[in-house]
Formats: sequence, C-alpha cells, structure tokens
Amino acid sequence: MAKYGDIVLGLPVGAGLPPGFTSRFTTSGVTIGVTDDVDSPSGKAINIRGASTARTFFSYNAINADPDRATVTQISLIRINNPHDGGAATTFGGLASRGSGSAGSETVNVSAFNRGSNITGERGRISKIKYTAGSATVLYASPGEAWVQNGIYWLKQVTSGTTYTSTLYAANDLNGTPLTSGTETANASNANNWIGIFKFSGEADFDVLFYAIGTGADLPDPPGGVTPTLSAATGTETSDTTADGSVTTDTTGTSISAVVTASATPPSRADIIAGTGAVYAVTPAVTVIGAQSFSATGLTAETTYYWHFVQGENSNIITSNAFTTEAVPVSPPATAPANLTPIAISDTEITSTWESVAGATGYDLEVDSVATDVGNVLTADTAGLTELTGYDFRVRAYNAAGDGPWSAVVSETTDAAPAEIVLVTDFDSGNVSQTLTTITNPASAEPIINVLSRPAAITGTNGSGWTITHFAVENAEGVRPVISLDRDDMAFKFDTPLSTYLPSWTQDFINYTQAPSRSLIGGATGTIEFQFTDPFPAGRVYIVTNPLGQQAAAAPYAASLLADYPGIVSPTGSADSGGVYFTSPAEVDENGRQCGGHDMFALKFEFGGSTTDGGPKRKALITYGQHAMGEAQAWWAFKSFVDYILDSTDAEAVRDRANFDYYVYFNISPNGIFSGHRRHNPSRSTDPNRDWVTTPVLAEIAATKNAIVADTAGAVDVVFDWHGASSRSDNFLVYAPIQANTARFIELGEIVFGSTGIYDESDQDGTLAKWALINLGATFTTAAETHGRGDTSLSNYQNIGVNWAKTLAAADADGMFYTPPATFLPLNISGLPDGTYTVNLCLASTGEQIVQDDIAFVDGQAQYEVDLALGTAIAGYIVDPPNGAVIYGVLTNA
Repeated sequence: MAKYGDIVLGLPVGAGLPPGFTSRFTTSGVTIGVTDDVDSPSGKAINIRGASTARTFFSYNAINADPDRATVTQISLIRINNPHDGGAATTFGGLASRGSGSAGSETVNVSAFNRGSNITGERGRISKIKYTAGSATVLYASPGEAWVQNGIYWLKQVTSGTTYTSTLYAANDLNGTPLTSGTETANASNANNWIGIFKFSGEADFDVLFYAIGTGADLPDPPGGVTPTLSAATGTETSDTTADGSVTTDTTGTSISAVVTASATPPSRADIIAGTGAVYAVTPAVTVIGAQSFSATGLTAETTYYWHFVQGENSNIITSNAFTTEAVPVSPPATAPANLTPIAISDTEITSTWESVAGATGYDLEVDSVATDVGNVLTADTAGLTELTGYDFRVRAYNAAGDGPWSAVVSETTDAAPAEIVLVTDFDSGNVSQTLTTITNPASAEPIINVLSRPAAITGTNGSGWTITHFAVENAEGVRPVISLDRDDMAFKFDTPLSTYLPSWTQDFINYTQAPSRSLIGGATGTIEFQFTDPFPAGRVYIVTNPLGQQAAAAPYAASLLADYPGIVSPTGSADSGGVYFTSPAEVDENGRQCGGHDMFALKFEFGGSTTDGGPKRKALITYGQHAMGEAQAWWAFKSFVDYILDSTDAEAVRDRANFDYYVYFNISPNGIFSGHRRHNPSRSTDPNRDWVTTPVLAEIAATKNAIVADTAGAVDVVFDWHGASSRSDNFLVYAPIQANTARFIELGEIVFGSTGIYDESDQDGTLAKWALINLGATFTTAAETHGRGDTSLSNYQNIGVNWAKTLAAADADGMFYTPPATFLPLNISGLPDGTYTVNLCLASTGEQIVQDDIAFVDGQAQYEVDLALGTAIAGYIVDPPNGAVIYGVLTNA
C-alpha cells in the first residue's frame, strides 16, 4: 500500500513567523492521526485535534508521491475560538474541516487534492501562515507563492449582520495601493461558520504578500519588521571589463539581487530579480547585516555603467553612482603619420595636413621645434607667422600608452603680405576727398570704402554737392570692396535715383561693368551703398556713378574722325590741322593739382550732294563742354550722336547727312575739375555754362565764341549743346530758352524717344543756347541734356544720342529749318465754261491717281500746287464733266 509521505510538524525551512509569534506551537494536547487508506474515496486524511479554547497554530508538510494526484506542499491553519458547524463541511483553500459535535474539541479532516476533481474545494494554494490581529484575520505570504484568482476562500468566523472588508496587496507594492478590495455582509445562517468574504474571478496568478480581512477600521497595516532597507550603493571600475559594487542591508534571511546596466534608471523589481536586460546579474543570500560586496565581469571598455540592487520582494530599489570602465590597454603608435603637407594660405598662416595612424588618439604638431598637441585631427592651422618666412614642420601620433615616432621634417614658407587697397584721386576729374574718404580693412577681400566728396566750401558759385562720383583704387586685384557714397553731400539729394542708377567700374573708360544693385540707406541724408559681383582685376580701377567722358579722350577722338572720314571731316577755319582751336589756361585745383592746359577741338562735317528737298544745306552747331566732372556722362550721348550721323544707314541719318553741315566743338570748357562739384574753374568762381551772353570772363569761352562766329559766318539753323542734368532721371530733356519751335520739337522728340519730354526754360540766361538764339539766328537752339539719376548703363546714354539725331531729322522733315518754295502745275481744259470743277489728277505715264480736288479754271486754265519733281507729265479728267473734258499739263516751277 503506497503512502503519500511523512507528516512533519513545523514550518518549512527559512519561513519566518508573523510579529508576536515566539513559538511555532503554542498548545498541547494535539492529536494527529494519519489514515493510510489511499483507496479511500476521500483520499489521504489527516486528523488534527487541539484544545477547545486555545489559539493553536498547526502546520504540516505533505509530500505527494502519486503522479496522478496534485501535491499540497504547504497548508497552514489557525483555529479561532470553537468553529463548530454541526457537522457541515466547509471549504478552506483545499482544506476540508468538519466539527465533531463535541463540546471541547474539534476534528479537522485534511484531504489532498485529486488532479481531476476537488472533493470539497477549489484547486489552489494559500499562504503558509495565518494569524489573527484584533478582530481581523491576516494571511502572510512568502515570496514567490501564487494565489489562484478563482474560487471562494472561507477565512473568518463572522458575526451576523456585520460587514467585512478584505484587502489584497501585491508582493511588489506592500505599502502601496491594494490590488483590490471587497465587502460582504454576514447573515444569520453563517453565524457560527467560517464565511467566504473575498471572491476572485479569472485564472491569472499573482504573488500575494499580505491579505487582511476585518470590519474596516480594525484592518491592520502590513506586518512590520519584514521589509529590508538598502543603502550606500556604490560602483567602481576595476579594469576595462570588470567593476565592483557594494550595498548595505539591515536584514538577513533573504537574497539581494544585483544587476549592472548602462542606464541610470533602475529596472523594475521583477527585472532586477530575473536579471532581465542586465549586462551582469547575481543573487547571493544575505547571511550578515551590513555591507554586501559584488564583482561584475564581462563589461565593455570605456562604457559608463550603474549597479542596481533590491532585497527579496519588498525592499527599496537602490542605484549606485555612475562608473566608467577603463580603456582597453594599448601600445604607443608604431609609425609616424604619412604625407605631412604644410601649405601657406596667407602671409601669417600655414595649414598642415597628414594621414591617420592606427591606434592614435591624438597628434602633436611641431613647428620650429615647438610641439603643440592639436588633438585627434588630421589638419591644423599655424597662425601668427611672419611673411615670406620658412618654417619646419613635423608630426607624431600618440595614445594612452605613449608617443609614436616623429615624421620627417617638411618646410614651408609663408606668402607675402597682401597689398592694401589704395584710394586714388589725383587724376583729371577725380572728385572725392583723399583725406576724408576712409577705407576699413584695406587688406581684406571686402574692404569698406566710405566715400566723401571734396569740401563744399570750395564748390564755387554753382552750388555745392557732388553730382557724379569719380575715384580710383589700386592694389585691388581679387578684391570686392563695399562702397558707400555720402548722399547727404550730394547735389539735389532729394531727387531720388532710380533703381537703374547703378554705379560702374572701368579701366579704359570704354568698357563699363555695372553693380548688380545699390541700396539707399538712411534716405536723402544717408548713403548709397553698392558692391560689384566679381573681384577687381589688376591695375588701376576707376569707380564712377555714371559712364564718364574723359578729357584725355578728346584728342584721340578728334584724330580718329579726321583720319577715318577724309573729305567729310576737317578742321574748321579757326582750328589747326589737328582740329585744335584753343588750349585752356593752365591752372591747379584746390589741392594743387594741374587741371588746365587742355586742347579744345573744332571740326566741320560736310557730306556734299543735294538736299532731300532741293533746298540749301542747313548748319547744325553741335557743342560739348567736357566739364571735368558733373556733366561728363553727356560725352557718351554726344559721341553716339556724332557716330550715328557719320555711319548709320537709317533713313533719319541719311536725311541728317544730306541736309546739314555740322560744326562740332568739344572739350570747350575743360577746366571744370574744381572740387569735382560740377564744372567750375579752380581759380575762378565763374560757371562756364553761364558765361556766354555778356563779355566772357573765361578765356576758353571767349575763344569758343570767336571760333563759332568765324567758322559759321555768324549764322546757324539749329544748336544742340550737350550737357548733363544731374538731378533728372528722364531720357528726353530739353533745356531751351523761350522760342517759337520748342513745343513742336518736343512733340516730334516724344514720338522718337517713346517717352515724355521734359522742358525747362528756367535759368537759361547766359547759356550758349541763349547766345546762339540771339546772335546766330538759330531757328531752334537747346541744351541737349543727359540725366544723372536714371538708367546709368552705357547703352542707355548711347541711345539718347541716337534719338536726338533722329529727332533732328524729324524736325527737318517737318519743315522746321527749311520750307521749299511752292511748285505749281499749269492745267488746261477746253470746251467748258469757266468755273470750279472736281478734278482727278494722275501720272500720265502710269495712270496712278495723284489727287482729287476742286480746281477753279479761268480762261480754260488753272495753277495747282503739287509736290512733284519737275518735268512730271500729268493727265486728268473732270469728274462727271458735261462734255467729257480732259485735263492735261506738265509740272513746271512757274
């Protein structure tokens, strides 16, 4: 007959007692009976009897050797008073209990669970210790034991009508929020019985640490004295793969779980106990109170870690300080860096590069025997050097184990110091102040040039303020300066330049490069700022607000006209063979610079042939005063006007050549460099543009008037005097004295220019145009102005010159300068009485109708004005003639 096993009184090894229990057994008279009838329908039976009034603690271990039956490993029972139930069986966690019915004792029958069926209760386990505390019953579970969430557990003898509360705590949150709670009110039929207070549902297991049942207020707190406290956690690296840890505990009898992770955030209690996610884990038993030591292995070099500790199921979780494992032991670099290459990048700096070395954590760069740790890089700059000086370089690698060998020495020489950009104003028509203009960072790639004009106190009688800026720089190759012009010192500063007002730079005054844009900063009293797209080339670079003519260009231009157009272009009678009629007086400006002694030119253009209208050749007086500054943009319009008339095949140019002889005077007031403000002479405050009508003060004006009168015999038909209107932005500007033909000329010019003409008749006294109107009998005379604030592209100024030549042709075709005499066609009719008849006139050769008009006949004849070549045969007929009369005639100049 098989036996289930031995019965042992007592608790399992390692189990602790609840608070207040000093002995496992507190009563006598215990009778334990063991029935070995394994075939009994009720299975294994254990009879336990105790004294009727004592609170007795009983325990046993049952070892089940039958593989077909479940094993009950730990069952504990506490008797409270005399739970007599009159023989009714109740269920208590798999325990069957029955009252014997006798007054002084009880019989408890304990049956093992059958695997397939429960005899009297639900399958499962309960805590191994139960005890009473006041009026409550408490279950105290050891770590790791599961409570099956199913069934009804009868835990307490209750009082009828009393409501009881049950509270359940999880093992990992003993002092936290209960997992669940429930209440149930006992009824009269259960007055002497154990009643099931707490009911579970579901099948999942969870660890139970504390379970209490009572009437509410008397529910005890979780038993104290069973929660270990951990403190003083430390961690220390001991090598590249090992580290020590330490923690202090106040409790023995359980185990401390210790893990190492790379995170300062501790894992959960369950993960620490299980070692989940840890790089090292260990769970030794605690045998003494105090510091506990640990040693971790298998760590990664140069990595920061933390120890995390927990004791049993209910201690605090504590984390150590951070510690970093040591680096893997290395040897010094075995080789020197290869391909050390120092390269001079300026006059004070050399950049060195080299190749990496295996195992290196940094490099030392030595320059002329002075070594510098440059870190773990493969390039380094050495600054603060001297220009055009050679330096010796070598480099070596290092790591924690030491230094590697030096490379071979490589030498490099610094560049020459860059030349600083230099301001130049000492040239003909330079007009900014050498002393007031400043250059910031002159050796940089983008120096800042703050331009100030020459002082306004020396600007003369024609007002102050610059109209056109002109200066130069040298040593500027590869430089893109930022240029700022002082607008507050600009003439007519309240006339805002258009967006197409873009300064230029040039080296030959033929090819101009404009800035892409300019900014107006601070309004009329601020600045005009601009920068060119590309760096400047080598050599002197001239910066101008407008494309400018140069006095130096006058002589070559005169020579080219004389050479390229023989038989057409010749010196006037007042000029020498080179076209020079006068040389301006030698003078100096306020800075003592030479600004006089310039040749002044007079040329005559004669194209020969007949005019287009049979009339005489007309005389056109064309003048240009190459004022050194202020109006020099007019050079390009003047030159374009002349070149168009000489070369163009346009119908307008053909008419201009056929009908006009031109008297061309240029560079007629060349001494206008005075401070760069417009056109004044340096030693005389006389405006050359207002020195014409009365006896001239300036010798160059007197000489020009005499030459014009002598060359033209004192008579011309039209005058264009080229100037620059610095305050205007319009393309068609007519500054003319009051005269009959001005309005018609502007009307014709607006058609040519495609824009509105601007007429200014004010302040014309003393001008060349006024003098020519009075003294030369000109039909129309005007200053041909070119703007200073509009589209400053060279092509725009050239188009202005072309359009003035076309307007001249339009005015000539309109009869402004010559009206031919009337030409009459003699007509004859016969067979009709005198009277007015409607006549169709046709060319006799082709029958092409010329005109239909009402013509009066007297004595059979009439004179009719037509515009036809002489000798043209005409035929015609009277419209609806009474007798079919015909008209005939030959055009004559009668």
